[in-house]
Amino acid sequence: MKQLPGYKSYAEFSRTQGLTRSKVSMDMSQGYCQWPRRQNKGLRKHPYYGSYRAMKYRCTNPNASDYRWYGALGITVSPEWLCSFEQFLLDMGPKPDPTYTVDRINPLEGYSKENCRWASIKTQRNNTRSHYVCSR
Repeated sequence: MKQLPGYKSYAEFSRTQGLTRSKVSMDMSQGYCQWPRRQNKGLRKHPYYGSYRAMKYRCTNPNASDYRWYGALGITVSPEWLCSFEQFLLDMGPKPDPTYTVDRINPLEGYSKENCRWASIKTQRNNTRSHYVCSR
């Protein structure tokens, strides 16, 4: 059985949140969670929330204009981040500059604590899939 951060199982999480196990399982498989929004209400105004939301959107929503370059190619968001903006903040830390955005160190892998950093536009332009594959 898959686990959620801080819980032994989907069943334990669904019991504590008053949700059905199938609802939790379906939401996770579709790449989004309805339930954490209850906990994140005040954090939506955080200056980093836009980066977080855009990252999730382009990887999980087939209607997103950039989905073909992210979700459709198998780029995912780690479960810890997918359902917790607070965990994203803890793992990423402060931006060195307000213009920096989330960048994947290895552009062939998904968004996770180990594979992400804050980077400038110039750094990101040099860190594309084509540059990464050609330089290896």
